[in-house]
Amino acid sequence: ADLQFSYKSMLFLGLTGRNEWSTTLPEKNNSFFFPSASLGFIFSELPYLKDNDFLSYGKIRASYAQIANHATPYNVINTYTSAIIIDGWATGDSFPFLGIPGFTPLNVLANSNLKPESLLSREIGLELKLLQNRLGFDITYYNNQNRDLLIQVPVAGTSGYNAQYMNAATMENKGIEFMADAAPVRTADFNWNIRLNFTRNKNKVLSLAPGVTDISLGGFTGSTINVVAGEAYGSMFSTSFYKDNNGNLIINDNPASAGYGYPIKNETMKSLGQISPNWILGINNEISYKGASLSFLFDIKNGGIMWNGTISRLLGFGTSKITENRGQSVVFEGVKGHLDPDGEIITSGVKNDIEAIYSQYYYTVIGGGASPAQEQFVEKTDWVRLREVSLSYDFGRLIRKSVMKNLSVYATGRNLWLSTPYRGIDPETNLMGAFNAQGLDYFNMPNTKSYVFGIKVDF
Repeated sequence: ADLQFSYKSMLFLGLTGRNEWSTTLPEKNNSFFFPSASLGFIFSELPYLKDNDFLSYGKIRASYAQIANHATPYNVINTYTSAIIIDGWATGDSFPFLGIPGFTPLNVLANSNLKPESLLSREIGLELKLLQNRLGFDITYYNNQNRDLLIQVPVAGTSGYNAQYMNAATMENKGIEFMADAAPVRTADFNWNIRLNFTRNKNKVLSLAPGVTDISLGGFTGSTINVVAGEAYGSMFSTSFYKDNNGNLIINDNPASAGYGYPIKNETMKSLGQISPNWILGINNEISYKGASLSFLFDIKNGGIMWNGTISRLLGFGTSKITENRGQSVVFEGVKGHLDPDGEIITSGVKNDIEAIYSQYYYTVIGGGASPAQEQFVEKTDWVRLREVSLSYDFGRLIRKSVMKNLSVYATGRNLWLSTPYRGIDPETNLMGAFNAQGLDYFNMPNTKSYVFGIKVDF
């Protein structure tokens, strides 16, 4: 059902109600209703604000909506697939084999209690256009809550399955979106327009299903991207170095240890923060003079982290420029300490004065290699990026009397410049591709810098 009401072209109310039945859910949970409501007030239509030279348009809006998401097929009952026998070396045999069929269960355990995933969305916004539409603003505050998120959760291998599809989490996203556009210069021949888009989102996992302490989205050699209650969705967990209560590194003072004089690795995974940014900002400029047009887009990101596994391995291989200091002596800043026979850390609090060497052991075990404390390779991914530049010229004014209706030439470049504290190739790339486990760099391929040149002719 969809109901729309309006009053004097300035007050608008919309109400909707929808019920769906899903064949991918168990019969007891396959029906779900989701309503929505929206309210808008165009206050610039008020009599005393009409024909105002300063305020061209003004609107306040609010909305409430509930949206449901179906489960993917074949997760309510256990299903089977054609079997393949593989020994890990040869290509294996697949069924049917010699006319004999064979099937094996899928590695995801079915769940007959699945419910639809739901999104509760609430937002309020303000839209303004000023000075005869030469300056505009649009700001929105939103608070969204995802309930009964459908996620594959790992289960004990003794069950015969790798994971089970379940309603495993409740998550909240809230933040602001701000858009602005301005026309600082507008003449018959020259125009300059600026558009700005700003987004700040705060994300938090409110709860997980009973019995679920965390959900791994993916990872590699000591750094994983997990879902944990109380943390942001997609938080990075890594091994680290032991530190005292004041945050000082604890340096191994046991002369009998191979790690004497080096920081001590803590095998316990700890949260290092969220991989997603605090905020992102896009700034687009469009300048035109007669037939010539120039546009350029800057992309700015603040916050977020990434595991730089590439530099960790290069240090272990001895091929990083950093390893040019090998053989040099070093005294690591921190306090002295060691692990007792029970694996407990003991520290005297005395400032470290032990002289160590940037040796092969250090770069392959402590400060690099396959399994060092990965915290040291988790880096900030702030950036300022020149995302795109486009230049064109329209010869329309010059060829009006020719057989051509229009002629234009253009050139566009993408990913032309990047400034970032990240030491890897590009913090926008990801080892897992478009998968949920973002923030992992292990010999990733860089983004492509591209150039396009063209001629457009209309007859």
